[in-house]
Amino acid sequence: MIKKKYINKSKIEIDLGQLFEKYKNQLYLFSLRLSGDSDFAKDIVQDSFLKIFKYLDKGGIVKNPRSLLFKTAYNIFVDKNRKALIVKENLFNLFITESEKSDPGNNYIRDEEGDIIIREISKLKEREKAIICLYAENFSYDDMSAILKIRRSSVGKVLSRSIDKLRKKIKDGG
Repeated sequence: MIKKKYINKSKIEIDLGQLFEKYKNQLYLFSLRLSGDSDFAKDIVQDSFLKIFKYLDKGGIVKNPRSLLFKTAYNIFVDKNRKALIVKENLFNLFITESEKSDPGNNYIRDEEGDIIIREISKLKEREKAIICLYAENFSYDDMSAILKIRRSSVGKVLSRSIDKLRKKIKDGG
């Protein structure tokens, strides 16, 4: 367990152990929804926390740890995705959580529909996948703006267009 605490220049005390415990699962699910691959998602989470810890070690200022973690995870995903040229088909996880998958009572999406969703999500651009994932994680527009490096005034438009694009692709069958 990490016991090191930091007080950054904003006079905010950050307990790294608590930060990890509080956000590791959320960050993992976000990364899993982006990548569609459990091992890849775990790597993203690990790399994200390492970057944050190093940043804090150098005296970096963190005003919103959650937002910074998700922004870091998204950037790592984009970097790793570019380098490896990975295109994942298993993006069904965008719509359901691990607990929903294991609960037979929540099996509300049929296999056929799931195949269509997987195929169409895999065709979305990285930013479109990411904004839908962030929205599913209940991030504010301000946080989405910071994570994706787009203007706050553009978040709603990008989100709406991404969802509309996905709906149209699913409706038209590709």
